[in-house]
Amino acid sequence: MVDRYDILTIGAGSGGLYSAYRGQSHGAHCALIDKMGVGGECLNFGCIPTKVLARSMETYRSVKSAAEMGIDVGTDISINFSKVMGRQKAIVASLVKGIHTGFGDMNIDYCKGTGTIVGPHSVQVQLDNPQPGRKSGFILEAGKIVIATGSVQRRMSIPGAHLSGVLTHSAIDGLDYGVAAFPFKSTAMAVIMNQTEGLSRLIYEKGSGKLLGGHIFGPCASELIAELTLAVHEGLSVKDLAYLLHFHPSLSENLQRAGRNGRRMEEKVGA
Repeated sequence: MVDRYDILTIGAGSGGLYSAYRGQSHGAHCALIDKMGVGGECLNFGCIPTKVLARSMETYRSVKSAAEMGIDVGTDISINFSKVMGRQKAIVASLVKGIHTGFGDMNIDYCKGTGTIVGPHSVQVQLDNPQPGRKSGFILEAGKIVIATGSVQRRMSIPGAHLSGVLTHSAIDGLDYGVAAFPFKSTAMAVIMNQTEGLSRLIYEKGSGKLLGGHIFGPCASELIAELTLAVHEGLSVKDLAYLLHFHPSLSENLQRAGRNGRRMEEKVGA
């Protein structure tokens, strides 16, 4: 570890890690400071640990309903909560280790401790557990200091809401839009998976059919939403989504079928 960096980031959560990775990929020498450890709230307490628990419960539910799939597993099915929690901790530890490995590969330095800005380009570091021969407190200099410590939730104005292409509540109220949906209960793969609750819903501009947004309630929604996000970003229409090739059978066909419904409604309006 040196005493001066191009970019010094306080906070090693998702935002802090991204700033260091991007900076290092552009040739900047970067370091991170975080008293909690790498990964932030998401990796250590939020997104990842909760999804591990959710996946265990989904597996339990699948095994419980295995008979419906023609598989006999008996009736003595139970949850070993200590093993579930052990798996959760192991997954978090594995991902944290991967981040530290990435630091080594990218030559990014990390300090586990507290960082306090004491000047325009200076940060006072207080280490939690200093290595032998190194002071617990010292000053690091940086060309740029990034504050990525997270925040407490509060109501606030949204930066960029005034920009072209961003739809606010007032803008939507004055827009002539249509809604097209398709239920998962009519999607072959959802029926195969025995997960038929929910639907995909598309919001589009009447006349042009341009996609403005949408919702997905159902299996693998967090995976399927990426297609809809890309479609909105690229200015595609419900007709484009309807004609886009989708694998059969797949859950993604649900979006295609919603697109077809939107296309039909647009064709009726134009007829």
